[in-house]
Amino acid sequence: MRLATSLIHEYERGQNGNPQNVQTAIQHLQAALNDLEEGSPLRPLVFSELCYAHTSEYIQSGSQRAIDDAVQNGRWAHIAALLLGLPQIDSDAVFDSYCRLMNNFGFALSTRAQERLRQAAGNTHNNQAATALQDLDEAIELAREHKSMLEARGEPSDAITFNLAAHLSTRGSKMGTHATDHVEAIGLLRQLQQTAPAGSESHSSAALQIGQLEVEAFKRTKSLEALDAGLRAMEGAVEGIPASAEMFALSHNAVKSAYLDRHKHTGDIDDLAKALKFSARTLDANPCAQHLKVRYLVAHLTLLHRFALATTSLSRLDQLERQASKHLESMPRPFLDEPKCRRLHSDVVIKKYLLSKKLEDLRNATFTIYEMLHDDSGHTALNGQRIRMNLVGYYRLMKLVDRLLRLPRSRARTATAEAIYTCISGLCKPPSLIVGLVEVSPDVVGVLEMYERSARTGEVISEEVAKQRAAEAHQEEGSSSQRQIHDFNGPLTNIFGFDPTLPMHKQRLATRLSTAERIIVQRAKAEGKHPNPRLCLTCQALKPLRPVSKTTSYGGGDFEWNPDMIYLPLGTWDQLRTRRDCSICRLVRSLIVTDPESDAPVLHPRLQIADDPEIEGAGVYVAEEQETGERVLIVHYNQKLVGHLRILPGKQPVSITTYLQAQLTPENYRQHGSESGNQKASPELLRRWLENCSSTHGETCSHRSTSPRYLNDKALPIVLVDVVDRCLVTRTSSTTKYFVLSYVRGAVSVPATRQDNYASRCRPGGLPAELPATIQDAMAFVQSLGDRYLWVDTLCSIQDIDRYLKAKLCASMDVILIHAYATIVALSSNKVSGGILGVDIPWSRQARREILTIDVGSSELYYTPIPKSAGRDGPEKVTVELIATPTPLDLVVATSVWDQRAWTVQERFLSPRCLYFTDQTVYFRCGSPHVFSQGGVNGPVRPISECLAAMNQEPMDAKLIKSLRDSKTNGMTEEKKLFDVYKEAVTMYTNRTLSQEGDILDAFAGALSLFCTAFRSQHWCGLPTSVLAHALLWTPAEKTYRRGLEYSAPFNAQSISTRPPGSIVPTNRGTVQLVYAPSEVTVVDDNVDRRFPSWSWAGWKGAVDYRLFQDDHKGRLPVLLVGQFGINLGARTDLCFTPDRGESDPAQSRRHLPLPSVPNVLQFLAPCVPLTNFNISHEVEYISPAKQGGKSQASTSKGVRPILDRQGKRCGLWWEQAGYVYVGRGLSSGAEAKMILVGVSSQSGDATRSALEPLYPEEEPITMFDAEVYAESGHESGVVNVVAVDLDMGHEYGERITVARIHQKAWQVAQPTMRMVRLA
Repeated sequence: MRLATSLIHEYERGQNGNPQNVQTAIQHLQAALNDLEEGSPLRPLVFSELCYAHTSEYIQSGSQRAIDDAVQNGRWAHIAALLLGLPQIDSDAVFDSYCRLMNNFGFALSTRAQERLRQAAGNTHNNQAATALQDLDEAIELAREHKSMLEARGEPSDAITFNLAAHLSTRGSKMGTHATDHVEAIGLLRQLQQTAPAGSESHSSAALQIGQLEVEAFKRTKSLEALDAGLRAMEGAVEGIPASAEMFALSHNAVKSAYLDRHKHTGDIDDLAKALKFSARTLDANPCAQHLKVRYLVAHLTLLHRFALATTSLSRLDQLERQASKHLESMPRPFLDEPKCRRLHSDVVIKKYLLSKKLEDLRNATFTIYEMLHDDSGHTALNGQRIRMNLVGYYRLMKLVDRLLRLPRSRARTATAEAIYTCISGLCKPPSLIVGLVEVSPDVVGVLEMYERSARTGEVISEEVAKQRAAEAHQEEGSSSQRQIHDFNGPLTNIFGFDPTLPMHKQRLATRLSTAERIIVQRAKAEGKHPNPRLCLTCQALKPLRPVSKTTSYGGGDFEWNPDMIYLPLGTWDQLRTRRDCSICRLVRSLIVTDPESDAPVLHPRLQIADDPEIEGAGVYVAEEQETGERVLIVHYNQKLVGHLRILPGKQPVSITTYLQAQLTPENYRQHGSESGNQKASPELLRRWLENCSSTHGETCSHRSTSPRYLNDKALPIVLVDVVDRCLVTRTSSTTKYFVLSYVRGAVSVPATRQDNYASRCRPGGLPAELPATIQDAMAFVQSLGDRYLWVDTLCSIQDIDRYLKAKLCASMDVILIHAYATIVALSSNKVSGGILGVDIPWSRQARREILTIDVGSSELYYTPIPKSAGRDGPEKVTVELIATPTPLDLVVATSVWDQRAWTVQERFLSPRCLYFTDQTVYFRCGSPHVFSQGGVNGPVRPISECLAAMNQEPMDAKLIKSLRDSKTNGMTEEKKLFDVYKEAVTMYTNRTLSQEGDILDAFAGALSLFCTAFRSQHWCGLPTSVLAHALLWTPAEKTYRRGLEYSAPFNAQSISTRPPGSIVPTNRGTVQLVYAPSEVTVVDDNVDRRFPSWSWAGWKGAVDYRLFQDDHKGRLPVLLVGQFGINLGARTDLCFTPDRGESDPAQSRRHLPLPSVPNVLQFLAPCVPLTNFNISHEVEYISPAKQGGKSQASTSKGVRPILDRQGKRCGLWWEQAGYVYVGRGLSSGAEAKMILVGVSSQSGDATRSALEPLYPEEEPITMFDAEVYAESGHESGVVNVVAVDLDMGHEYGERITVARIHQKAWQVAQPTMRMVRLA
């Protein structure tokens, strides 16, 4: 127990305490509690310390579960102490322990009460407020008892007196009992002021609390005198509270709130400035819990936004904005309420520009808005969801300002800046300044561009001239529907002889660029210049290389990457593939295609779509110098990092003859260059990566939690392959280091371990002499590292065991993978006989190399070809050898067969370290942000330009496991955070393929075990029981069919012309769809695999997601409408639990259900409405697939249909489901009469979006309801999340059809009734 207490105190000291100390302390205390016998006098003390530890956990993470556990342990501590008679024992040590026990319990009660009052949001009549009042009452009684005991012994009671006064103040303010509670509190505080020394922390805290009570009096009476008296008391009090005190942040936040109340009453902007001063101190003094800092930051930026809209003082606003920007950028991204914070900050920065009229401030504003509108990978996003927005005008304005700032100061530039200011100040109006800037019309920007172009030549033009020129330019370029915007920065005008920034059709642009390049090269040669034939005109303009005075270890002879290189877009895919002679473009092209060696290379599918035409194409940037002294060229495509270009160590200057020989056979040179050849993975390099991760990354690369499941790893004996003795062994020590092999089996037989050969395989040499090449290479690789043990599924798991043992083994995969040292991924092999390239067989593809010969010292990168017949060699040449790094791992994985397998999801998800062997190199990924590769840069690479954010996006599986391990909740409830991880993992998993459909749960069992550990619950058919109601609301992401069934049209289907009305459904693609009604007599379909029920995603074949939760950004899950759950798991014991996981005894909520005729029957109480109370529209609309990691998760589009009320108004959306397309089409009214809609949860309108993104960007968003009838926000808004159930399935239970979302108002009009729902 002493160790646990020390760990907590260590965490609480300083600003950077390790949160893991709290978790470790809880683990030690729980272990100590388990070792104590009932009746031990130490049990109440351990319970008390657990109460304190869980309260510390709550303060650090904001977890509702943590504070509930704190209160529960505090109550058990108090009960145990009373049963043992501790208050009556005459012992100073026992008395001190009992006082600490009461203090810990009271503080936990008070903390939970404040959290529940905050969640109640001023509504004192709901359940949250009622339970908060109970906690406060109990805390007050504890404090009274504690105070009486101290006074009876004549001991100081200042601390508990203050706590009692604080509890009374809170109850009086929140519950309307100020007449009694506030009077008693003031009396206690006055008493405390008299006894505490002046200037002490106790004296200051009492004065602060008295001041807060004066502020409360002002809120009731509106007496400014009371408020000013309170402010004087509070300001005097905070001066006496040291910065290291726990009360420092809370006290300054209280003064801030009081000044804000004064500003609201007086309208005086000085009060707002004072509120901001104390708010800033709150942020400066709050290094603790992330969720509190987020809350303080949102409040501070809201204040700053209000101040910015009201102030005319640029100096005050500039100081405050810089201060707020520092706090905003210090937050780890993403965090809860980040979109709101960045929007408020954007408005403040715009107001700075409106006051200063400086172009620099406008550029800062446009970049600030860019960060708000885009996620880390450059995609436009709103509240964390990727969306498409028409930002053409904004992008053009952003680049226009950047170009204008590059021009020298002149009267024309000043006139242009004034025109821009006039335009922006007219567009940006309160209360939201950002809207005008983001929605600026391209036509308006077109006029401003005319000003900017005239400024290049020094011409000052009038507004009328600018508008006229803009109109002429628009008319010249033709219809906007055939344009593609290409915005090349100003310097290209002088290079190409025309202005490429003008909007024009892409074919016309390509033709003009090609013609210009030919003419410019001819002109340069006529002038005696020598453009390099191995650089295209764009690369010549870029000047990516520059000569250096001396050869460096990372220079190519006398050249290095040019850090002063100007930025120009390198070109689109269509342009890059036509530049067959440019060395730079060829290397860039090799990084963005799926197979660089192909005669007809194809752009990588992950790079084929750009969110905005303005960012389409490739770009290159020079990085900062690495720690090794090397500089690299960063390459991106569509704002996604695709690799780097490097310069190989310098070559000696060569003659023109050598150069011509190399240029005549470039392909031969690339294949047989000095460093190419048969390359394999380097065991020494990989060993260094693994050892460095293991010894220095600590918890970052350990997926283990404090759960005994992962700490007590001896509980699971793991069979391993001994690669030295070629036999099977059982791991006997938790320190045994072993690897796991992840591979694609393919249609290849593997000599599996069975019950009859297991014993023989445990003897040295007992494994078959001939094993598939992939397994054999993995064994050889482990041995080359100096290690001994490997886990392979088919060898280490007995394959002919019964179903129960197999399920148990599959559920243990989380332990096997988490405890593994690393996982070896055979990424390039599509079958187990293919081997692991780079181990025994050399890699089939080598890094792409190019040579570039340049005149020594030429800053223009010229090459002067002077024939020998002239009697001289000409200028000395140097050959620069360039090489492309391996393609980023995520792009390689995305096109692999391995990534399509369902089994590999948990292998990626749970493995702490992975070695990916491809056909080109080997990659190493762990929990750190950087992926290493043999031949890669292997370190953080930052572009020189500060305005360029990192373009690589953290892979989805890495994000999920990081989020699952992170104790921080970022303002979300812990249940919401865990459910977000679960739903993303299910979405990822169900998009994969299985060779055996019955493995749907087995292949995910390890991940489910991890989720069950995190949720502290079990799972029912893949759905965690602690969030079962929410997990029921999965949505089909494509056509899904019941597992075991194959849907097809009847063989004797009628022709389209003779089909009955309503059965021929037009689609929005100009085709028709045949719809078949159900049979009149429903019988149980024996083909359905009843192991997987209809209510679970496991019961259906096809991809699913949780689209109903994609717009939930309020930090908590929707409100549940369902009652008690129960389930019959076949012949096993029936189970029950309730969604409200309070502190009641779980045994009290257990019920017995009747034995079902089919297994896995789920039973719960919920509000229900007959389907016939609504109409399902014939119209089918298609929503865009959900995306993870930048790619669509579903292979096909998903249809939804509007739900109509009795007046024909749209009031919701119905997710189309295969087998039930006939619903709403008048084909079977009898079948529809036996269907119901079951309300599962509800959300407020402010927490949901009223439209979904369409499949095709040019289409309008898919609205959920008619806004004229159904409110989108406010108290009359809200939605109900619904499961549709078919009650006519040939047995006594219903089955899930699909899900729907219905407006709250329409749902209430339909008059739902509570009934028991039973789903098979």
